Amino acid sequence: MHRPHAGRRLLTAVTETPPQAQVDQYASGSGTWTKPSWARTVRVYMVAAGRGGGGAARRASGTASMGGGGGSAGTRVELIFDAAALPSTVSYSVGTGGTGGAGATADNTHGSGGGS
Repeated sequence: MHRPHAGRRLLTAVTETPPQAQVDQYASGSGTWTKPSWARTVRVYMVAAGRGGGGAARRASGTASMGGGGGSAGTRVELIFDAAALPSTVSYSVGTGGTGGAGATADNTHGSGGGS
């Protein structure tokens, strides 16, 4: 006999009221987040913008060359808070990614590094 769940526990949580969730996304700018009155736990995901890529080198005509290096990835952080430990509002500010480096403008020189 096939038992698809053999060896595994299946857990089901039942509450008298349906659980609630709220997802807020902030991709730019700044403002104030307001904690919902029903919140019990607040999970925050933050992803930092990466560093800009490097500018390309320039070589003399007829000489092989390649583009600048790619920028670095941003850091990801996850934090979980007990909602009761947070104030009713929290200010936030979303930063910007690094700028790409300028390409070289004279033969046989390197481009500049990307910004952070």
